[in-house]
Amino acid sequence: MKFFIKAAALTMLIVSLTFSACGGGGGSGGNGTANGGPGPDGGIIISAEDGGTINYNNSEISFVVPEKSLPADTEIKIEPLTDIPAGGADGLEPYGQAYRFSPGGTEFDMSTPAVMEMKYDEALLAQKGYSPDTLSLYYYDEEQKTYVAVSTIVDKDSKKLIANIEHFTIYVPMAKAKLATNNVPYVALQNPVPNPIRAGAPILVRATVRDYDGSISGVKLFYRKLQPSAGAWNEVVMIREIRLNVADTYGYIIPASFLTSSDLGTGNDIEYYVKATDNLGTTSSTAIRSLNITRTYN
Repeated sequence: MKFFIKAAALTMLIVSLTFSACGGGGGSGGNGTANGGPGPDGGIIISAEDGGTINYNNSEISFVVPEKSLPADTEIKIEPLTDIPAGGADGLEPYGQAYRFSPGGTEFDMSTPAVMEMKYDEALLAQKGYSPDTLSLYYYDEEQKTYVAVSTIVDKDSKKLIANIEHFTIYVPMAKAKLATNNVPYVALQNPVPNPIRAGAPILVRATVRDYDGSISGVKLFYRKLQPSAGAWNEVVMIREIRLNVADTYGYIIPASFLTSSDLGTGNDIEYYVKATDNLGTTSSTAIRSLNITRTYN
């Protein structure tokens, strides 16, 4: 059933996300160390007021929580997974260790998200035939049973992946082999803002786009309504974001007037995909993402 909620200042939040970001201070369960105190469930309590930094397993993971990023003091745990949820994403395959961050569903202020640094094993990459150029973090959407791309900086000097973290779930590094000839552009949908999407609100669609052996010449978003029947595709140019700890991310804000409560019906209400073109004219597109919108701002 579709239902209705009220909210404010979403447009301002989306605009601020497009142009700004922050850093800060975090903890972990097990063998983690941090400037927070130990929690009753084996994790580390991080102060919402002060934030903190978690160093897990000899800094295999460094997790920084900025001050005032959490809504309340939170006991944070980081746990390695022995069984990684099945499935690849956008042509990439799981590589290395996956981790569950808890409490599940914990959200960070999106203007000052948490920052994770994860070490990667270059020798293991080579053994699998994967290239560090293709490395990217994904999170596992446990409700939709699918992987979603996270904007990732690959620091080859320190052999780390660096990413802003907006919420807690399972995080998995992924990679693939590079072709000796021209590689098609890598393009992957990130989660939209807001997530889940609401009718009557602007929608920031984000995608990670890279070219492994050249440059990107253009990125476009295609979107349309599906009720009462599929409409014509809207085609727009996406703009590359410039924010701290954000790499190769392109965005476009679908206006609030595009999808209102009167546009909602039974089943999926909106769908979209992203298409990228490299400097040689080679194109690549994401799969179409179709969504049933159950919430609205009014």
